[in-house]
Amino acid sequence: MPGAVGTAAAAGSADRVANWYLQRAMGATSPILWWDRLSAPVLDLCARVTSLFAPSVARAVLFRPLTPTPTEPPTTPEEPAA
Repeated sequence: MPGAVGTAAAAGSADRVANWYLQRAMGATSPILWWDRLSAPVLDLCARVTSLFAPSVARAVLFRPLTPTPTEPPTTPEEPAA
């Protein structure tokens, strides 16, 4: 907004921690799990944002290794998470 004054767009320490957590969450869990069971319900306002910080999700985010980024497209469909 032209002429707007303030620091509303400046990222604070809580914003940096939340961004780190969410970036790591996308790489620490299965992409299908992340979208179908976590992100989509929150974005559709069917689940609370706190569901992204549930103990099982937090454990996966904080303690599991990141999934490597694929270098090529998959050759077979991904199996659904059990």
